[in-house]
Amino acid sequence: MNLERRASGKPYMEEYMPLGKSGFSKVELLVCLGICSVLGAAGGIGLKQHLPNFRLRSAVQEMCTVMQAARIFSIKQDKEVAVILAGGKYCEAFVDDGSGPGAIAGNGIREIEERLLCQRAFGPGVEVSKVTFRAGKLQFNSRGMPRAPGSFYLKNTKGKYLGISVSFAGSLTLKESTDGGKTWKRR
Repeated sequence: MNLERRASGKPYMEEYMPLGKSGFSKVELLVCLGICSVLGAAGGIGLKQHLPNFRLRSAVQEMCTVMQAARIFSIKQDKEVAVILAGGKYCEAFVDDGSGPGAIAGNGIREIEERLLCQRAFGPGVEVSKVTFRAGKLQFNSRGMPRAPGSFYLKNTKGKYLGISVSFAGSLTLKESTDGGKTWKRR
């Protein structure tokens, strides 16, 4: 049997899809476009409500990454590493070894020639709420132990607070506050 022709004698495509009558009509396309725009608008509103919380969680995760990278580097390279919140808009980790003329090792201040390990900016709407580390800096010694325990706390424009605490052993704990940063619980 010839697959190109059917019993009617017409080619297969012409019999089931006559020329000029295939595809969607303009009305059908407009209805589909209207449905898609309504769904898109509803999704956009929902996304806008959750975006500040997503940015806050993302900033805290980035800070955790920076702190863990700094601790691992300090152990691996046998050097002192500092983590600071610069300008309240980003955090950075650098080797605090006093490289360069007039630089002082272990002061927690990044001098021009001290090596920058990583730098991560916080998203818009995320800001530093409170820092409890001595002199506002987290410093790891060459064994990966912090000089002192403490915490970094961030907040977003919707009033949600998240933080990271570092213990004497250098372990990180995520914390959350539901009362404006007065009390904190583990997350």
